[in-house]
Amino acid sequence: MPMVVMSGTMFFVILGFAAMLKAFYTKVNPGEVLILNTLAAEPMIVRTGTLIYPVIYSTSTMSLHASPINLESDLIQEIKERYEIRLSSVTVQINDSDESILKAYKRINASDIEEQHRQLSSIVNEAVVNAIKTKSIYEDFKNELSNSLEKVGYELVV
Repeated sequence: MPMVVMSGTMFFVILGFAAMLKAFYTKVNPGEVLILNTLAAEPMIVRTGTLIYPVIYSTSTMSLHASPINLESDLIQEIKERYEIRLSSVTVQINDSDESILKAYKRINASDIEEQHRQLSSIVNEAVVNAIKTKSIYEDFKNELSNSLEKVGYELVV
């Protein structure tokens, strides 16, 4: 009889442990990374999945997919006049390195996808303004824009 009680108890302990693992395991979708803020100084970057303890850890998701950013109308006009091309949007994505992902996360720290896109749009428009001010040739403009975006962890997608 004690053996039956012992094996029943072990079964329920193992079942409870499996249920806890299922409840706290978070899988990361392809093309995304999970930023895991633990008790450590630097956040961890998770690309597949991990156990998350809800009270101790907080998480954020960042997409590594390319995002088209529409430029402001006055910038479109200025680019058209200065470089004689029509450029209405710029496509950017996060560099796929841990350092770049952390730079982008620190610059755009929002859990809402729409807020991330709005902040990214602001950063891109600011980088375009700076590139227009300093460069007179289109290739130099493109290089300056690339360098400005690289400082915050993003790259131009051509």
